Amino acid sequence: MEDQDDLKLFEAQSHKVKCPFCDAVSYSIVEYNTNFLGYLIAIFSLFVFGILSVMMMPFLVSLTKVAKHRCAKCLNEVK
Repeated sequence: MEDQDDLKLFEAQSHKVKCPFCDAVSYSIVEYNTNFLGYLIAIFSLFVFGILSVMMMPFLVSLTKVAKHRCAKCLNEVK
């Protein structure tokens, strides 16, 4: 259970990582991307809730964002 908590913590903030591509040790750059499911839920809610879904749209899309950690030197994805 503690491993899952650590993963959530790792997604939320930058950590010092060793890049497997360039062997640099630096703090990761966190990039948040919305996946396809987020857009699908937003469109579905538009059909179900109508104009009220416009107010819920930022919450629905932000719940499905995925954090990607990139190396600060070579910008390759590390986690």
